[in-house]
Amino acid sequence: MTIPPPPPVTVVIAIDTSGSMGGTPAREAAKAAQAFVDALDLSHFSVGVMAFADRCGWICKPSKDAKQIKSAINQFENYVNNSVVGGGNDTDPFDEIRIKLARNEFSNQVKYAVVLADGRWDDQLAATVAAKKCDKAGIEVVALGFGGADRKFLQDIASKKEYSKFTSLDQLIAVFKEFARQITIDSISRGR
Repeated sequence: MTIPPPPPVTVVIAIDTSGSMGGTPAREAAKAAQAFVDALDLSHFSVGVMAFADRCGWICKPSKDAKQIKSAINQFENYVNNSVVGGGNDTDPFDEIRIKLARNEFSNQVKYAVVLADGRWDDQLAATVAAKKCDKAGIEVVALGFGGADRKFLQDIASKKEYSKFTSLDQLIAVFKEFARQITIDSISRGR
């Protein structure tokens, strides 16, 4: 029996670019995000890249263009070092993601938000409410954290228990690759 190809899938990678992500964390996050994209079949997946800290900023709208996505991912460290979206933790990415993926061009697609954070967000209650709105809008939330990230909060914002993971910086690439595999499997199941 052959496995059918996955349906069209859009994934937004949203990475915390607050000041605590400076240096090694930003570089490792970029490597992990690139490994995630490399593990996806871009003939079925579109990937958007977003930075968030005090505000949100789209680095790359959802695209199938590997070169464009890689270029966006390579800008993470610049976003941290230059505080492009601020240096704190005043916002979350969920409303921006939900608004973008509510557009007609994404209506028949399986949708995911893969969020990475290394610390506590200022308004975790508002972020949890916004994450649940994504979930109700058909956007699965995957929550990844390391460092000072709040493990319970990651579980609260994730759509499923298995979509929440606290890890170490040196395991970030492996965790991102595992979620790429899991999202591929889940999207095939959802598309049937």
